[in-house]
Amino acid sequence: MINTKELRLGNLFANIEDDSIYKVTKINEDTIEGICINNMGWFGEQHFHLIEQVLPIKLTEEWLLKFGFNKDYKKGYIGKYFSNQDFVLTEPFVMGDWQKGYAFEFTTGGWSKYKEFNYVHELQNFYFTLTSEELTQVSEGEK
Repeated sequence: MINTKELRLGNLFANIEDDSIYKVTKINEDTIEGICINNMGWFGEQHFHLIEQVLPIKLTEEWLLKFGFNKDYKKGYIGKYFSNQDFVLTEPFVMGDWQKGYAFEFTTGGWSKYKEFNYVHELQNFYFTLTSEELTQVSEGEK
């Protein structure tokens, strides 16, 4: 189950009752409204989901590739080009055995810090915060 405070419009989620992926279109007190974006369910139709039915989607290399990331960086990194900049993540375990998920590294005040991501919606929110752009799936021709 996802905490509704972690979600924003456009985030992707799965439903516990089927294998479909949905995009958030409205967040209510006890339900999430979403449009099915794959053909496992009713593609393009609005659906209501009880909060208890909403599941996060595990962030995998497959999802990163769907978002337009590529592995043309040095070994252990995967990135995406946007607005004349790169948005680069370290792959799991690159920084150490404790790093279980993909992570964004940054340096501030002489300190190296990182933000680790386990789920698609977490990366979508962070990416939007840093870039002011939505992280959405790209077509084969855009990659």
